[in-house]
Amino acid sequence: MTIRIPQPADKYYNLFSPITFKPALQLLVYYAALAYDLDPDKPLNLSKTVNVH
Repeated sequence: MTIRIPQPADKYYNLFSPITFKPALQLLVYYAALAYDLDPDKPLNLSKTVNVH
């Protein structure tokens, strides 16, 4: 299986380019959090913005 990365000349580039780059950015942020000794599964100040019932 091959996944084609959208190019700027493609018709739907602006629509699909964020979808193709999102996993790479998520991995970058995940490893950055680990480098700063932060737990990505328990973000700081989450209770201030999210109500869990």
